Amino acid sequence: WVTAVAVTPDGQCAISASNSLEQNLKVWNLESRVELLVLQGHTGLVRAIAVTPDNKRVVSASADKTLKVWDLSSGAELFTLLNNHTREIYAVAVTPDGRQAISASLDHTLKIWNLDSGVELTTLHGHSAAVTSVAVVPNGKWLVSASVDKTIKIWDLKSKPEQISLSGRENRMASVLEISDKQFAVFDSQNKIPKVGDLTSGAKFHILHGHTDSITAVAVTPDGRLAVSASQDAILKLWDLESGIVLASFNGDGWFRACAFAQDGMTIIASDKLEQTHFLHIEGV
Repeated sequence: WVTAVAVTPDGQCAISASNSLEQNLKVWNLESRVELLVLQGHTGLVRAIAVTPDNKRVVSASADKTLKVWDLSSGAELFTLLNNHTREIYAVAVTPDGRQAISASLDHTLKIWNLDSGVELTTLHGHSAAVTSVAVVPNGKWLVSASVDKTIKIWDLKSKPEQISLSGRENRMASVLEISDKQFAVFDSQNKIPKVGDLTSGAKFHILHGHTDSITAVAVTPDGRLAVSASQDAILKLWDLESGIVLASFNGDGWFRACAFAQDGMTIIASDKLEQTHFLHIEGV
């Protein structure tokens, strides 16, 4: 299985993770589609990938309870962030200045790391169950986390206190992504109903209906206008995040596991259960 994918901010490369025996990551040239590098070192499933804004480093989060930081040009492992989380790491995000990484774990916590030194800066406590997703808004002020405890929590990255807690009805895992300085999106992985929320008040103002099975991944365009969702119903859906409507759908041969936008905002990369990678170009939206 391909378990995670990220696109470099310059749009030149994609990084994918697999649950192969080697537990490795692969770096691909998006123009030639040639494999450039293999990043190997994790001893457990790699669940999430983030790239620093300067295109120089890759951060991977694994079930082996570690984060690894890699040099994107050489594929060398720079250092490992370890011995802090007590259970597997489920998600990772990088701050817009590229100086910090935030990890989310099944041990109920988030941790903030210095990416230059590898030192843990702080631990965020507040969730009462596994934290399954994390995102940082573009201005670097807010952190949004989602948990199996049925809540979404919004944190002030400067002072670290929990700011807003949104309660849900279902005990589900969710994917959270940033849209703008004031908006976030939550794509619940089980109840098939994505939501778009307000970072200031925590209010939901869109509920997006469309998928008929679990949502497995989501990505947003660089301008924050559109999102793509991948689902076990074997469909990719393209959403207008302002209106909440579906602009287009793509039917695959098997259920989709991962998706990402290239920096041009017009190219979607998605992988499916049949180990196929799809490149889709969207026009006229």
